[in-house]
Amino acid sequence: MQWKIEDGCMGCGICTFQCPDGLKMDNGVARIINDSSTCLVRAAEVCPRQIIHQ
Repeated sequence: MQWKIEDGCMGCGICTFQCPDGLKMDNGVARIINDSSTCLVRAAEVCPRQIIHQ
C-alpha cells in the first residue's frame, strides 16, 4: 500500500524522529521519502494531526 500525508502538517517533526528512513522535513513540512519503510506505521501513530496514512 502507498502511504500519504494529507495537507495540514504543522512541522513538529515528531514523525521524522520516529521514522527517519521513511520521512524527512522539507520546507517545514514532512515528506515521505521511502514508502516501503516499516516505521511509517509508528510515525502515523504519533502524528498529532493524524494526517499520515495508507
